[in-house]
Amino acid sequence: MKQLMVVRHAKAGWGGSGLADFQRPLNERGVSDSLVMAQHLLEKSIVPQYIVSSPALRALTTAKQFAETLGIKTADFATDKCIYEANSDTLLDVVWGLDDRHDKIMLVGHNPGLSDMVRALVAQNIDELSTCEVITIQFDCDQWHQIDSRSGSTFFSAAPQR
Repeated sequence: MKQLMVVRHAKAGWGGSGLADFQRPLNERGVSDSLVMAQHLLEKSIVPQYIVSSPALRALTTAKQFAETLGIKTADFATDKCIYEANSDTLLDVVWGLDDRHDKIMLVGHNPGLSDMVRALVAQNIDELSTCEVITIQFDCDQWHQIDSRSGSTFFSAAPQR
């Protein structure tokens, strides 16, 4: 059994003028939401064994806050540049390449790719993921590359309260 915890990065701002999209930081709400959502996962005992994140600042900051709150060691945390601006197919390639030793992995990235991938993996109607929303998809398989379209089911879903 595999569980993929998909997290859209928390709310970001634009910082100063001329700031590149890749360097956009979390705004105050984003920092607060990521801490609240990470704590919520911890309270529900929904903790990944490994986290892989887009290296874009807003996603990386979100992922690091989840990792710290959930007690994820540095050795169990990685970035993958393929996640930044990725479409659903590219994200699925990332998932297929995950280490099979880990059954519970968190993927932190961006829309619209994350939402499109989630919709492709579960056989139910899923809305666009909001910022810092977490959806955990469960798969009845032993290897990440066995995941296929509509093969997952939603195990857990939560978004920050507005």
